[in-house]
Amino acid sequence: MESTLPHHESFTSADAYITSLLNFTASTPLFHQLVGGVHILDFFTSSPPLYDSILPESWRDYFETKSIDEILEILFRADLSTVHPEGIPDSLYEFAENVQRHELLREVVKNLGEVEDQHKLNRQRKLAQGMNNKKLHEVEHFARYLSTLLDSVATDSTGDSITHLVDFGSGQSYLSRILASPPHNLDLVAVESKASNIEAGKFLDERVGLTARSQGKTLKESLNGTETKKGSIKYVQHIIKDESMKEVLEALEQSEDEKKTENPGLMIISLHSCGNLIHHALNALIANDEVKAVAVVGCCYNLMTERTGPTYKPPYQKYIPAENTPIPSNCLNHHFPLSARLSSQSITLNITARMMAVQAPRNWTQTTSSDFFKRHFYRALLQRIFFEKGVLSATEPLIVGSLRKAAYMGFYEYVTSAVRKILNAASGDVGSSVGEGVKAKIKEVGLDNIGREEVESYERRYGKGLKELSIMWTLMAFCAGCVESLVVVDRWSYLKESGKCRIVKVEAAFEYGISPRNLVIVGVK
Repeated sequence: MESTLPHHESFTSADAYITSLLNFTASTPLFHQLVGGVHILDFFTSSPPLYDSILPESWRDYFETKSIDEILEILFRADLSTVHPEGIPDSLYEFAENVQRHELLREVVKNLGEVEDQHKLNRQRKLAQGMNNKKLHEVEHFARYLSTLLDSVATDSTGDSITHLVDFGSGQSYLSRILASPPHNLDLVAVESKASNIEAGKFLDERVGLTARSQGKTLKESLNGTETKKGSIKYVQHIIKDESMKEVLEALEQSEDEKKTENPGLMIISLHSCGNLIHHALNALIANDEVKAVAVVGCCYNLMTERTGPTYKPPYQKYIPAENTPIPSNCLNHHFPLSARLSSQSITLNITARMMAVQAPRNWTQTTSSDFFKRHFYRALLQRIFFEKGVLSATEPLIVGSLRKAAYMGFYEYVTSAVRKILNAASGDVGSSVGEGVKAKIKEVGLDNIGREEVESYERRYGKGLKELSIMWTLMAFCAGCVESLVVVDRWSYLKESGKCRIVKVEAAFEYGISPRNLVIVGVK
């Protein structure tokens, strides 16, 4: 079996890496606090303050001597396996170096062709229609990655048997359309839940001259064909909830004006699958003889479910995780952790940890980091005002949500905009079960008419907290790279444990700097 993970060179094997990752994440209390035990809303309402109670004094003293930009440089841009920053406490250095070492590597290692060839599709305006630069990069590079992968299996029995790629969560079929067009010329089934996306996809198909007619080619024939023969896209409107491929197979069996597909062989692909969609794809590979391979890129880990049940943002944890029980051999698991290896270690990730795992801190710039640090500071300080005024208790949740850009011109503008949004929102929109009570209390204490001087007095009183909150958020995002690594490792291990695949690997499909969720999980029977 070919099984590879893009781990740090200090580990001699994927097994050694996973063992060390599980030991580090399970045995380091500070790691657990930073990735799942801290919430920004509690920053100015906790006693003692979160910053003082969580971070060691030596760390706080060191951070006092550094600017935020210097801290970002140390954590995200310096290779701590080769660099030892002057004056850094030993415990901070050891912790940070461990986090860096246990995060999966994100560099694209494969040569996917010359630069001129890579961007040839960008110049075909019809194919690029509707895509921004980020989407173009993702779709074009993933299509090229898939072609390279398919070419590597086209010479064996798997390549002979694959007739269609199945795009899970296809959206408006940007990826499917490029794969069905020259130079790829492949036949696809696009599975999408929203009818509006399917209609938009069909409209764009017509613009580039694609039809639903299957060419009836195997993978090997498609790759060896001429560029004048285009592939096809067949659409299936369906909400994917499990490993069943019934709807896809029925669509391929139905004969309208095209020939029925005999003995279909499927490869499931997906670009930025949200939540459990990747879990369904992996289980579809395991459970269905017709599915020969998968190549999927995950996203939105906050939408992923866990075996132990629903989780909440601390300090609103409302359940006690149950002990993991073995899943019957005839029942496929669709919840994290999928693998026996991680479930045997009782690995759990609450929603805060999973939300942090979709951060991209290595892409932060001085300007962007300053902007969202300020936004987090404003929201945490608003929570302090609510707490002092008796609108909310110290641990009572309230979601304000996004505000217009003008709301962040200053703290007074933020407070008045947030209060106005809460008062004007329907109860369900506020995001809290106490929404109506909050509205009444806001009016009762006069927050709907709060003056600028009073609001700005809070900003002056807690001004020091901006840097401290920025440091805490930076450490949370820094550790979250290991959270994503846990999720990816679990999915890789699950395929490997199934015994169904001769190839199981994880690779970077496109540039992290453009699209940070860039790890593709591959399984080939």
